Amino acid sequence: MRMKKLVFAVVVALCGAQTQAQGISLVECNFDAGPREWVPQVMAFAVQPGTKSAVVSDPILLHFTNAPAKARVTSNTSSRTKLRWQVNVADRRGTRTTMVYTATYNKARQSMHLRASALGFSESFAKNGQCRQMPVEQAEAFRRAMESFAQQ
Repeated sequence: MRMKKLVFAVVVALCGAQTQAQGISLVECNFDAGPREWVPQVMAFAVQPGTKSAVVSDPILLHFTNAPAKARVTSNTSSRTKLRWQVNVADRRGTRTTMVYTATYNKARQSMHLRASALGFSESFAKNGQCRQMPVEQAEAFRRAMESFAQQ
């Protein structure tokens, strides 16, 4: 259920009607991360064709902002896509900072390296994960379900 909400958020952020048929591919990635880590257990992203923009969503973003984030595509070749985005967060003690996320998606291996760095702190967190492309039908079904949910 959590992944469906995550993907719903990405699909809705892409203005719904656009799908892989128009060049958008929706990718979900899973990481071996604990529930209290700054690298999420799951994330989804979609690169908007012809732009240097992508939409990303994960439980950390949804917790702190209630919405997906716009990411900058720093590189997009036939073999890799690199993304970068930021999210303002607070830890359990209330310490606020900005987490900078950098993701490198290897298209051939369907894998991702995700790094989270806190501005003003030397520590960073990184994980490798496995990804899969979401079928057009599934992305469309998510979009329709989200539109229906939004109207209630």
